[in-house]
Amino acid sequence: MPLCELCLSIPFSDLPNFPSNLRGGMPSESYVIPYHSRTKLEPFGFPYQPSLSALQTSAASCPLCNLILDQVKLFIGEYEDAVKNGKYFLRLNNEELPTFNMWITKRGLRDESAGLYLKHEGDGFWIFTGSEKKHPGPVPEREHEHWTVYLVGSVGFVGVEGDDLAERFRGRQVDENTSQETMIERAKKWVKECDKHEHCDSGIQDMPTYLLDLSAPDDGGDNSTAPIKLIESANRPNERYIAVSHCWGEPARKPLTTTKSTLSLRKKGISFEELPKSFQDTVIMTRALGVRYLWIDSLCICQDDDKEWERESAAMGSVYSHAYLTLAATGAPDSFHGCFAPRKARKHVNVPFKTQDGKEGEVLAFSAKVRNDSVTMWYVEIHDEPLSDRAWCFQERVLSSRTLHFASDQMYFECLEGFRGEDGFSVKGRYDCIHAHANKYNSSRILNTEGPVLGEWYSMLWGYGTRKLTNGTDKLPALSGLAEIYAERLGDEYVAGLWKKNLIEGMTWQGLSSKEVEGYRAPSWSWVALDGIGATGIAGEYRCLAEVLDYHVEVEGENKFGIVKDGWILLDAPLLQVTLVEPKDPEEQADRIMMFKTENGDPEGVRACFDTIPRMHGTGADVVRGMEIYVLLLTIGEENSPVTRKEEPIIRGIFVTPVSEGSKTMRRIGWVIDDVPVFGIEEKEVAKEKIKLV
Repeated sequence: MPLCELCLSIPFSDLPNFPSNLRGGMPSESYVIPYHSRTKLEPFGFPYQPSLSALQTSAASCPLCNLILDQVKLFIGEYEDAVKNGKYFLRLNNEELPTFNMWITKRGLRDESAGLYLKHEGDGFWIFTGSEKKHPGPVPEREHEHWTVYLVGSVGFVGVEGDDLAERFRGRQVDENTSQETMIERAKKWVKECDKHEHCDSGIQDMPTYLLDLSAPDDGGDNSTAPIKLIESANRPNERYIAVSHCWGEPARKPLTTTKSTLSLRKKGISFEELPKSFQDTVIMTRALGVRYLWIDSLCICQDDDKEWERESAAMGSVYSHAYLTLAATGAPDSFHGCFAPRKARKHVNVPFKTQDGKEGEVLAFSAKVRNDSVTMWYVEIHDEPLSDRAWCFQERVLSSRTLHFASDQMYFECLEGFRGEDGFSVKGRYDCIHAHANKYNSSRILNTEGPVLGEWYSMLWGYGTRKLTNGTDKLPALSGLAEIYAERLGDEYVAGLWKKNLIEGMTWQGLSSKEVEGYRAPSWSWVALDGIGATGIAGEYRCLAEVLDYHVEVEGENKFGIVKDGWILLDAPLLQVTLVEPKDPEEQADRIMMFKTENGDPEGVRACFDTIPRMHGTGADVVRGMEIYVLLLTIGEENSPVTRKEEPIIRGIFVTPVSEGSKTMRRIGWVIDDVPVFGIEEKEVAKEKIKLV
């Protein structure tokens, strides 16, 4: 079906860039992507359809308009749902749907000031519409008035194999059933190009204790499915090897393993057919890359030998950081799913294309993800994939200098110089990484005055905190490879997830989406004690109000970065008892965050940021009324005030409660950040007490 006259008239090779003066694009939704301007915007870009009805009419016969309409429908559905349910983003935008007088720009943000969070250049175009009304913003007196435009669609272009223009486009068609051979050739091309990068290839280094030897008889046949065997690397010359990152899956579908009883059998040989599908695919990919050795945790660590497991899990830092490449079964929930698996179906539309130098040909258009296009970290983090949800796999990705991801929608390749996909998406930034010379997209997330290395560690905790574990006691072991590396870089001692030289700052962590865990995992003052993000790091200079007098941490086994059995810390610190502020209007209770006041502080109190106790008055008040609660003050420094939004002296501390009535041994139950006057103290006059935290 041919395109409409309007689509045929679009100068795809000469579209204007997205305006650099617009800010926003950080979506809280999936399809509603607002950008804001303090001045009224004139239509920008190439004029597209003038209204929603015009787009609908054209979409009935034009496949490209139809592709765009599919995205606009998703926008409308989410917008109307937000209006109906009072979603937060509408405080910043109008409730009425925009005009759908649409414009087109080049796809991607090219402004250098956008930073790695946002900047990318994609083949294709973006579709925008604007609002007719000026919106006052959530707090009119703060001059937040603005005009809003919305990114309602993103269309990507990929080259057509055999077409004259194919080599001018990075991407290639991603089909639901792209052949294994095609995927292998694309991966080999990426690796070959990356081998030319100055720093990406880790070179030949020490090999892990056990490896899978994939060498096959040189008989001239197809040996991609030949048997393999488990070998010990001792007394063998070091060679390149490839590591695998995968989900173990549910217990009923656990992968093939090596145990004490099967160790000798694995050394004799493992038939290709015996391997689960994901392992088979990594063997095929490794052999296609011409690499002899492969490392898979379930087969290269004896799973029922506790001593070996402890020793090898502590060595993960070198296993993944020394690997030539990591193959990640990112879209596979278990080892039976496979890497060369069917991908999510995409609709492609043939579009005539003319270059600026007059060369003509054809490209394929597809719907790109507007949320990912507006904030490229969503591409890079590969959200909503099974592997991205697992805690053990976090350090596997961070430790690897380069990773080939087999995701549910396409393959992605990540190295020290950037991140790219089969469909042509490319950004000069990658996920968290321990390697020098890496372009890290999240560098703006690092907040710390003690130096970039500690800031990197705090950034890692954000990425790690949301991930899940089958065994809760693995919270520290699953990060031990990284911890060992940072202990060396910091020249510091690891203290149950914190660092000795910065213990006071470390204890100010904010529990985000925290959940209690069964059994003991760490002392309450460590983020390890809970599931969730332990957001750590102080922006700006600060002084410690508390002093560490002594501490003790007892670990289980030989891995000093592993499981913690017990721990305490003795502080000399200001301790203020607090009482619950009861709302004057009982009807406010359900929707009001609990506030606590000190004896001499602001009668309005400080906000109750509890770790796991419900924070709203209606659900948490009955829990805390019978508790003896204190605020233990830790630091004071100049920060952006949560009240005045200006640089003010800010105190950080933690909520604590005695382990028994009248005891000076306490446990943490939450955190607090607020202006100094709220606490009713003078820094020079505040008394300190010796408090033991467990």
